[in-house]
Amino acid sequence: MACVRPARGSRREEHYLLLKDAETGEEIGKLAEGYGLASILIHGGIAYVFASRREEDGWHDVTLFRSEDLRTWTSQVVIRGENEQIFNTSVCKGPDGFVMAYESNDPRYPPFTIKFARSDDLRRWTKLPRATFGTNRYTACPCIRYVGGYYYVLYLERRAPRHVFQTYITR
Repeated sequence: MACVRPARGSRREEHYLLLKDAETGEEIGKLAEGYGLASILIHGGIAYVFASRREEDGWHDVTLFRSEDLRTWTSQVVIRGENEQIFNTSVCKGPDGFVMAYESNDPRYPPFTIKFARSDDLRRWTKLPRATFGTNRYTACPCIRYVGGYYYVLYLERRAPRHVFQTYITR
C-alpha cells in the first residue's frame, strides 16, 4: 500500500491510497480518495486500512476502510479528533486485542504527540486518554508492534536547530 500525497498546495482528490502486488508491482486498486497517512493490517483474511481524511484545513479523524477482496471497500470513522488534527496511524495485534498509535497535534502538547486507542474487533475503538507519549517533545510517525510480551513504538524526533529527524524506539 502506498499513500499518494502530492506536495503542498494539492487538492483533496489528489490524495489517495494505492495497492500494488509486492512481487509484480502490478496495480491492484485505488481507494480512499481524499485520505492518506495510512497503515494497513491484514487479519483473518480481511484488509483493514486506517487513514486520515484530508481537508482544506488539515487532517481529520481516522477512518477504517475494510475489504475482503481488495476491490470492494466499506468505511467508517473510528477515531474522531477532539480539538486536534490526526495524522499518521499504526495498528498491531496484542494479547488482548488490537492497539492503535496515532499522531496528534493536540494543543495541550508539543506537536506531535502520540496517542493510543484499543479495540477488540478493529471496528470499535476506545481512546486511552491517559496513554500518551511525547508530551514533552516532538514525537511523530508512530509504528507500533507487539513482540515478546511488550509493545514497542518506533517514532521520529525532530532534532533542532537543524531540520533533521531521527528514528527512536520506546518500549
